[in-house]
Amino acid sequence: MRHAIRLIEELAESGKVLVFGEFIESLRALERALNIRHYLRHVSKGQALPLPRGVDPDDADLQRWLSDPEFDFDVEVRRRFAGYSAGLAARYESDRSHLRGLCREAVLAHCHRDPLPLNIERTLTTWLVQQLCVAEQLWAVSDANGRATVLELATRLLCSVRDPDPPDEAQADLGIAAAMRWPKIVEQLATDLQMESNGLVFKMSPFAQLLIGDTKPATRRARQSTFNNRQLNPRVLIGQSDVMSEGLNLHRACRTVVLFHLDWNPGRIEQQIGRVDRQDSDWMAACEDALNEGMVPPTLDVYTIAGEGTYDDLRTKVVAERARVLRAQLFGEIVPADQLALLGEQAQRTIGQIVIDFRPPQRRAAAAETVTPPKLAS
Repeated sequence: MRHAIRLIEELAESGKVLVFGEFIESLRALERALNIRHYLRHVSKGQALPLPRGVDPDDADLQRWLSDPEFDFDVEVRRRFAGYSAGLAARYESDRSHLRGLCREAVLAHCHRDPLPLNIERTLTTWLVQQLCVAEQLWAVSDANGRATVLELATRLLCSVRDPDPPDEAQADLGIAAAMRWPKIVEQLATDLQMESNGLVFKMSPFAQLLIGDTKPATRRARQSTFNNRQLNPRVLIGQSDVMSEGLNLHRACRTVVLFHLDWNPGRIEQQIGRVDRQDSDWMAACEDALNEGMVPPTLDVYTIAGEGTYDDLRTKVVAERARVLRAQLFGEIVPADQLALLGEQAQRTIGQIVIDFRPPQRRAAAAETVTPPKLAS
């Protein structure tokens, strides 16, 4: 797990990362570790952040990472960490207040034709604050240009959560119209917020987020929208393979895929990679820019995580063989291109003349008998 975490963090330094996995509990553990480490990394530099959602200063996972030499916390800081972290979080209050005012302005403007009840308005405003509260957006509210940018982002997010999804069973029961009303949407979005004695409160926009089977439709649309925006968190979107392999466009700001649990089916893997390999994707735009400047185009990067000698290692080898057969069936590829390039010219020509035919022998023989021989020139 530690190797996977550090790989994902390293990849996220240069762009957004899409992670696919199968087993829910390990995906939850990955998300939690990434968010705790993101928090500690900033705190170790004296940068103010509130604790991640669902984590308190005595949390066992937090305490374990707190002792990691990577973060270089001395014994005294670790001993009084609760007070130290509370002091840093308090520094957010002023800018957060400005951001909240801006988010409320966006909500009132967006819903002016159909004013919301006060409790719905407050919850929606709090949710917007959380979505927009990454360092760049929080600090941008102090100048006019920054305020305009933040207001535009807030409006785009409000629009995104009402984009229609293919209706699931719950929506079918309610009816599409009811499912797209603000009270129902806000009820779903509120699951992303923290409930305390004084009501729903602000929490920092997570570095990593989950998209799994029980993620509500409005929350799914919101996470898709923020992941597609370079300026907003999450930097890492962790998805259950059955949920994210089809039907989602996640290509606007991402060209890196990590296969945390490799699917047995090469076709499903292609669908997963296809979430970022799409028309008008971030990768295609980067390729076009590179070609226009006479530079080498960037790659679309896919990583597989498997410990040597483990079950995942066996699965990786089996899937690699299945993928080789699939490429042969689809493209007539006898030898992978990188291996073919290592062979001599004669060997490459010979291999290139091989015709692959996966039909049963009887059908191949019948087909050969029906072929009309070419006429000889007189």
